[in-house]
Amino acid sequence: MLKVYFMSVAFMFALAYPAHADADCGVSGTISERIKNCAKSITTAEAVIWHLVAHWEVPSRSYEIWQDAATGLIWSDTLDTRYTHQDAIELDKTTVGNYYTNCWKSPSKQWIDCRVNSESACTSNAGEQATGGITERAFGLPTEGDYMWATLHGIKEIFPKSSHRKRWYWTASISPSYDRHAVSANIYSGAGLYEDKYNTLRVRCVGR
Repeated sequence: MLKVYFMSVAFMFALAYPAHADADCGVSGTISERIKNCAKSITTAEAVIWHLVAHWEVPSRSYEIWQDAATGLIWSDTLDTRYTHQDAIELDKTTVGNYYTNCWKSPSKQWIDCRVNSESACTSNAGEQATGGITERAFGLPTEGDYMWATLHGIKEIFPKSSHRKRWYWTASISPSYDRHAVSANIYSGAGLYEDKYNTLRVRCVGR
């Protein structure tokens, strides 16, 4: 099994994790109404504002959804279910000769993003639970580029429980060289990893 690490952003040290909401908020309404209801924003050490969109408790855990004000993306909490990359997302990798026709390389050429046929994980029951019933955005796996910017914007301060050097999340991106490998991301370090698509990893969703 091939695993190749690469760094999408510089390693960043946590300064202090902020206290998060305790009471349920933002459990219904439009995104702007949810943000207003929660009335909680955090400015990270990277000087980026994140707005709390929703917070709620279930018997086994709590969930939070946040908006990165710099990109406008809505980030869900970790889904309860783990997935292989094949089960989490279906990409349109139509080929002509040796080339994908519906894919494009990142500027760094470290990963490929493709047109998506199906967002299986983020539209599953676990995905709908983690995205809080928000219908204004289409939720899917973040790309490695999404994770890169989110890490630069201090996402590990927003989701401290999932910010751990050993916690890897599937992205929608795939390896440019090995068909069996997709890219996983770590929000603690900002690193990317070429991972066997049949490995089972955590997932979170992003709303565009």
